[in-house]
Amino acid sequence: MDKNIEFYLYHGKGVIPNNTISDILNELDTVDNWKHFPKDERNLKGTFDKDAKKMDGLAGSSLTVDWNDIYNKEMNIDSSVELNYSLCRLPQSSALDEFNTAVSTTLDYYIKDYLKDINWYDCYNGKTDPQFINYKTEHDMITHCDHVRHIFDGERKGIPTLSIVGMLTDNYDGGEIVFWEDKSFKLGKGDLLIFPSNFLYPHEIKEVVSGNRISFVSWVW
Repeated sequence: MDKNIEFYLYHGKGVIPNNTISDILNELDTVDNWKHFPKDERNLKGTFDKDAKKMDGLAGSSLTVDWNDIYNKEMNIDSSVELNYSLCRLPQSSALDEFNTAVSTTLDYYIKDYLKDINWYDCYNGKTDPQFINYKTEHDMITHCDHVRHIFDGERKGIPTLSIVGMLTDNYDGGEIVFWEDKSFKLGKGDLLIFPSNFLYPHEIKEVVSGNRISFVSWVW
């Protein structure tokens, strides 16, 4: 077992086929369920029945609210508030199935081959469908860890074991994903990162300087 935590941050380059990405981008162009978030996420207060609250992960952020509320309810964000990135889900389709297959292939490699020396973690139960995130110029995401609790049913909620973050576009400047304040990745089209979803892997998205950064995130349990 490698005791360097950077080892468990895996960068898969170009693992999602271009034709699959093109199909997903075409579908994203047709949907109207993008949900925008305020630049200062403290302005989420009062938006949902159960407000964002201070929890580990990111105080008062979109990570601490139930994303089903985000997609199923109107977000009453004051018109004077500066907006930031936006989120979207896609309905089931053959394009989404192909996309999930490509992601799962790399996830299987990570668990079965990349982590081959760790025989006590050799499988997973499932992963969420991707949440797509659209960053435009001046959009960013502040430092957080992926203690995402809303993906589980029931009164008690755990956190996922792994996070998968990937990229659908490359026509942007800025927007690097940075871990531990000093390890930076400029993800290319079709790239993804896999890493543990816990407090040891804080990360942020730097401000997009120009272009359109469309990424996705899935969580594994």
